[in-house]
Formats: sequence, C-alpha cells, structure tokens
Amino acid sequence: MNDNNQFALETHHGHQYALNHIRKAINFYSELPLVKRDIIMKWKKIIQSLTPEFTPYNYLHTMTIGLPTGIFSYQFDITNILHFLQTEEISHIALETKLMQTHVDQEVWSTDTDSTPYPIVLLETPLLPRGFLLSGHNSIMDAKSKGNKEVEVYVLTEMEYLSLMHDNISKAMYMFHRDLQNLLSTPIPPPFHTLFISKYNMFINKKEVII
Repeated sequence: MNDNNQFALETHHGHQYALNHIRKAINFYSELPLVKRDIIMKWKKIIQSLTPEFTPYNYLHTMTIGLPTGIFSYQFDITNILHFLQTEEISHIALETKLMQTHVDQEVWSTDTDSTPYPIVLLETPLLPRGFLLSGHNSIMDAKSKGNKEVEVYVLTEMEYLSLMHDNISKAMYMFHRDLQNLLSTPIPPPFHTLFISKYNMFINKKEVII
C-alpha cells in the first residue's frame, strides 16, 4: 500500500473514530438539558459532513489526550508549525530544563527514530492540567545532557494552533471536545457565542454546514 492510500485509510478510520466519540457523548450525557444535547447533535452533523481527505504532509506530530469519550489524537504537520513560528515572528521564552523534562514522554522519546532537533513547542490547552509538548523532545533531553539550566520554548495558545492542525477532523474534534468540556463544567448552558461551534467555519476548510 502506498503512502497516499495508507493515509486515506487512516483518515477514514479517524473519521469513524471521531463519530464514535460523538456517539459516546450522546449516550453518556443523555440526561443533559435539551439545549446542551442540541450542541452535541450539531457537532454530530458537522463531523458527519466531513469526508476523509488526503492532505500532503512532511512529518506528523500528534497531541494525544485522554477524554471522557476516549483517547483522541489531533494531528499536526510540524512543517506548518515551523512556518508559523517564522512568519508570525513568535517569540520564545526561557523555561527551566528540569521543568520541561517533565513534559517529555519518555516512551515516545526513547523509541523515536527521528533525531531532528525541532524547536520546543508547548501547546496550551484546557483539556489538560498543563501544556502538551508537541515537539522538541530531543532538544530538551540534549539540553539536559549538556547541563543547560534553561531552554527556549515556544508557547502557543489554542486560538493560534487550531488553524495549524493538519486536517479538518483534528480541528473539528478539538473544538467538539472543548465545547463538551464547557457544557459539562457548569449547570447553566454557556452562551452560544462562547462556544467553538459558533465559529467552527473559521477553522474548518469546507463549505459551511447548516446547523
């Protein structure tokens, strides 16, 4: 199977997996007020409208998070991240190497065959108690071995990196999971305009769905 067919197959499975997350949310939270369940159903309609897509990429990095509806991996092409850092002239900040080492997934780092010293990119997300280290694992461990007390870190907010996700499914599912988090965090339904579903078409590259 060539790379294009393999990615198309994985994307199709990703689409089905995304719909499974929606179905679990519908089943898990069937007792939610109607207005909250309506938001979930609107997301189901949006996800269903997304067709499996092949988007050329160089090297995919993933942000994998355990959620109430299961584990999901949001995909990034690291080339897009690097381009964004350069064109937008994003400034780095200095953080303690010891602190950043706690973000390194030792299993991933020890089995990663790509030794490229990518910039250290930390993604801020309310879906986790702290940021997610997208790239720079090798750079952090190299700094540790050299005894460097600080490393240069690029910290991106979700509004910055959402548009940089590799595919529409990743973007849509991140917004769905964030909206689900907000729906569950308060007994009072949040105002519609504060939810990602009110602006999803700003990030998803497709014709707007009537919801």
